[in-house]
Amino acid sequence: MFKLITPDKSYQSQWEEIMSEWDDSDKRPRIFFQESYDLFLEKALQLSQGDNIEKSIPKSSLFFLVNEADSARILWFLWLRHHIEFINDKKFSWHIGYGVRPSERGKWYATEMLKIGLIEAQKVWIEKLFISCDDDNIASAKVIEINGGILEKYMEKDGVKMRRYWINLL
Repeated sequence: MFKLITPDKSYQSQWEEIMSEWDDSDKRPRIFFQESYDLFLEKALQLSQGDNIEKSIPKSSLFFLVNEADSARILWFLWLRHHIEFINDKKFSWHIGYGVRPSERGKWYATEMLKIGLIEAQKVWIEKLFISCDDDNIASAKVIEINGGILEKYMEKDGVKMRRYWINLL
C-alpha cells in the first residue's frame, strides 16, 4: 500500500540514502536537494505555510511517497503547488512535480504517486491541473497520460522541448 506522508525528522536517514543514489546527471528539484535534511524540512515548512521563500514558488505541499508494505520505505517525492501564478509560452509553472528514487525506477511507482497526488490536488481545490515533462521522457509522458493527462501542446522552455498536459479533476 502506498501513501503520501509529510516529511519529518524520522525520515532523515532515508533522505540521506536517496541523496547518495541521485546521479548528478539527473534533473533534481532544488527544493529537495539542500545541504542538510534540517534545511530541507525548514523550507518544506515555509512552503506549506505559504511563506514565499522564493518569489517564483507559491504555497506548496511536499510529500514523500512511502511503501507501507516495505517498512515505510521512501520511494521519493511529490511536490504540489496549490496554485500557479502564470502560464504562457515563454515561462510557465506547474501544479505537480514528482520523482522516483533511482533504485526504484521502472516499477510503476510514479503512476501510483501521481494518482494519489491528484487526490491531494482536489483537496486544495484545484479543478484543472497543469503538468509537464520533457519531450524525450517517454516514461513520464506515459505516467501523465495513464492518469488522464490530455496533451495540450509541445513547446520549448529554456531550450528544452517539453510536453504540456492538463488533467481535469472535476
